[in-house]
Amino acid sequence: MNKSSARNTVITFGLFLTLSFGNAQQILVTPYLQPGNVSNLSKEQKVLIWQTDSVPGDYKIEYYQTSDHKKMLAKVTSTQLKLSNTTTNLYRANLSKLKFDSEYAYRVSLNNQSIAEGTFSTRTKNNQTRFAVFGDCGAGTPQQAKIAYQVYQKKPQFVLV
Repeated sequence: MNKSSARNTVITFGLFLTLSFGNAQQILVTPYLQPGNVSNLSKEQKVLIWQTDSVPGDYKIEYYQTSDHKKMLAKVTSTQLKLSNTTTNLYRANLSKLKFDSEYAYRVSLNNQSIAEGTFSTRTKNNQTRFAVFGDCGAGTPQQAKIAYQVYQKKPQFVLV
């Protein structure tokens, strides 16, 4: 990953909504990242969450800092949810011991088969934040492409549209 996209979360998924695994388990909500439950700048963590049908699964989460590839495993917990006469499983994994200002990659596996992979950046301890705000996505004109390129060159940490 190049530095220009260091603050963007890139998540790659397959077609999970229709994909079944050996025991007919279906992914209802694909894995996504949330900030961890750390309110200050003394620690950094992320939480990976996903939801499946009622069939339990044996998930494994591997993650590593992209600069050293030293793999770590996250403990996966699940909670059964009963909503509108339907039972589902909500899974979560805490990705802890993360370093600030770093890039990480992760892999979600079910029965030793990779089902999701992604990368993310951790928070910065820098007290300045660079971001861009767009009120409209535009129509893809050459003038809009020039503006988008200028924003890209400034390397914002995030973009609001």
